[in-house]
Amino acid sequence: MGIFISWIFIKYGILATLIWHFSVDAVYSAMLLLNSTNPYYFSTGLVCAFVVLLPLVYAIIAYKKNGGFIVSDNLVNALDTEIIKEKENSIE
Repeated sequence: MGIFISWIFIKYGILATLIWHFSVDAVYSAMLLLNSTNPYYFSTGLVCAFVVLLPLVYAIIAYKKNGGFIVSDNLVNALDTEIIKEKENSIE
């Protein structure tokens, strides 16, 4: 799983990785709480399970508002570094 998440980080950046981490933690917490017989814990698990859907709801709203996905070529990690070409020094 870690290698897959590393690939997502390299390809899509830190924001996608943070959203993934938030979603996984919320799912794990919701699973624990939904297995409880205590009504308070169970209802808290339902709220936690709903919170997982917030990034998806945000993405759908942004998609509808913009008429599609915005091109994020300038957000790629590879563009953060500037490649400096070395000048060749000739010995005369």
